[in-house]
Amino acid sequence: MLHTSRNITAAITALLVLTACGDTTLIEEHVVVRSHDDLAKLHGITAIQGNLSVMVDGVESLAPLSELIHVEGDLIISRTDSLIDLSGLENLVSVSGRITIGMNDSLKNLAGLDNLQEAGELWINGNPELETIGGLSALKVILDDFVLWQNPVLENLNGLSKLEYVGGDLKVCENQALA
Repeated sequence: MLHTSRNITAAITALLVLTACGDTTLIEEHVVVRSHDDLAKLHGITAIQGNLSVMVDGVESLAPLSELIHVEGDLIISRTDSLIDLSGLENLVSVSGRITIGMNDSLKNLAGLDNLQEAGELWINGNPELETIGGLSALKVILDDFVLWQNPVLENLNGLSKLEYVGGDLKVCENQALA
């Protein structure tokens, strides 16, 4: 179900599950963040059971997601024009579905994903300014495919030193500056 700015508040309010440990889980099939207000409403969420798509122009930080630890679904960060890094996702440890980081015009690095240890799939594609993937320094397991595609200024794969397992295909293509 797609949510607009008008009904994301109702969805978040109606679907929050508070556990005895103080965790706050949002249960929603697909949360789409298209505005600063949508992003702000996710402050304090520690887990999302469903997909999260962040497609917001003008956002320079994902700080409202700073308490997010797990996404039980896909995480899509796409078509942002101002994100330079992924600051705000420092507590994210796992994403059970696909992480797609694509078509972000200003993204230079993946700082902010420093604690990410496991992903279902990882697709990093079409980020014209991406210079480094060093923010993936804690990543150990990708259960399915890892695709690194069309990041023209990416110079190396430093940051993947802890990666132990890729369960599907490893595709690295059309990254012109990759040495």
